[in-house]
Amino acid sequence: MLTFYLGIVALHLVAAVPITRPLAYIKVPDGSGNTRPFLGTADRIAYDSDQNYLYVIGGRSETLHIVDMQDPSNPTIAYSQTFSEITDGIPKAISLCRSGQTEQVAIAFAARSRLNEGHVEVFRTFLRFDQTFPLLGRVSTESDPVAIQYDGTCARFVVACEGLPGTRNNNFEDPLAHVDIFERNVDAWTKYTINFQSARGLGNARYVFRDPNNAQHSVVNDLEPSDVTIDDNNIVYVTLMENNALAVFNLNNLVGGVDIYSLGSKDWNNFDIDTSDQDQSISPDRINMVRRNIRSFYQPGAIISLNFGGNVFLATANTGAVKRYTTAVEGVDFTEANRASTFDSTLLDPNMDSGLVDDLSSNAALGRLYVSNLQYDTDGWNPIFGYFENIFAYGGRSWSLWDASSATQQWDSGSDLEYEVREYNGSVFNGDCTSINQSPPQSLDTRSDDKGPEPKAIATTLFGSDQIVAVGSGRMGAIYLYRLGESEAPGFPQGEFQSYNRLGDYNGNWGQLYDSNEAGTPFINDLKFVNQAGQTLLLAVGSQMGVIAVHELYEGTFP
Repeated sequence: MLTFYLGIVALHLVAAVPITRPLAYIKVPDGSGNTRPFLGTADRIAYDSDQNYLYVIGGRSETLHIVDMQDPSNPTIAYSQTFSEITDGIPKAISLCRSGQTEQVAIAFAARSRLNEGHVEVFRTFLRFDQTFPLLGRVSTESDPVAIQYDGTCARFVVACEGLPGTRNNNFEDPLAHVDIFERNVDAWTKYTINFQSARGLGNARYVFRDPNNAQHSVVNDLEPSDVTIDDNNIVYVTLMENNALAVFNLNNLVGGVDIYSLGSKDWNNFDIDTSDQDQSISPDRINMVRRNIRSFYQPGAIISLNFGGNVFLATANTGAVKRYTTAVEGVDFTEANRASTFDSTLLDPNMDSGLVDDLSSNAALGRLYVSNLQYDTDGWNPIFGYFENIFAYGGRSWSLWDASSATQQWDSGSDLEYEVREYNGSVFNGDCTSINQSPPQSLDTRSDDKGPEPKAIATTLFGSDQIVAVGSGRMGAIYLYRLGESEAPGFPQGEFQSYNRLGDYNGNWGQLYDSNEAGTPFINDLKFVNQAGQTLLLAVGSQMGVIAVHELYEGTFP
């Protein structure tokens, strides 16, 4: 705010900033037409700007809905399809592309049974004049496809396959991670597969689960791709969330191989963090933001590419993830994390700061926080002396900007996501949404011991002359808007906070709030900017409620 004094009158000039305001709230039904929370009807979206249709897939409900967005304040469902649980599987990701004569939608499906191959179904886009959605073809992928992205020409699409472990004939199997590339020919698709076995920099990835019964098991089995983005130069970037790494390759030169980069860790001596869900004895409002002598893995899930100053940068939502396997599902019992209070003190550096040691045993400080128990050098373990020199938690609780050419971090939002929600929505600080009978304030602070605000979605757009980034906080359902400005290093961007918004009310349980259209968008799984008829729209997917919130971006004052 700029203040000028003219005589005895003070004039306050408040700069306008990008703000979101709600236009519509779409409750997405299941295949039987039911609308209620926790049905799994909305997970990922794609948008057709030519026809103004929004495509919504729901994994648990196994549905696709196409929403007519010609009037964004009054969207209507134009087409619905329930996929076959036998022949189709579970829809996990969607991408839409228009280029020249190509008008396609690709949906990636995971098999119902672990270890079985997945597939992609390619459709012609839904058109207004004929109201049909014809299937053009189907191609097989490796197991567990979780992300899909077309290149700019629509001639190729890239599929990231997570390759989750499971059992086959009562034997544990952990398949190799894969990225599949499909290139369109005249009447078919040619498949190319990258399995990372020859990747450069494999040692830069965290090797989390190591199968003691399989001497052939390696970090390539342990890698788990999470998301994919393709820049304007056809360079592909794949996040490996659990492994805290990034894989990069050139789509135009697949024989050039893959590079894997470590994404490093965050030193919480430099930022404030709330690490306990039982800190009311210290802070009555249950929000206790302080410096801690620990580190955490950034572990981004969602990733996008953007241009700034003529160079390519990556923006990531640093969600965090912990590997936990059970005999019932994966065929083996394993967890990489424990509460800090259960840490064996004899495994700590004898010269470790005494204040940190005390905090690790205090539930009001660090004792409730999930930290790594892996005795590997990536996780703070000194193999020579046989003790932990550093304590590592999960997730950056932030979003970051990275130099795409080197995967070097250029900027991080630090503690900002937690501080903004404390300022504007303290009653849902690090909250959750798990029960229809709970109210939002009842879950206050319940995620502080885990991954905090857990940012899970990120999107960008040009708004006027400014590059805007939207970040979705997974469980709380909050949206943060940032403007990209130039940092002290010329040519390199930094995020500048603009505004915050969380839809919905707090007075009532989630079921009551849903019925009154006041539940908001908890568990934001996807965000997408859309430019339509002079309006800039932001679409937010709230997967727990099964809703899509339509926001309009405009310039105003905040707060």
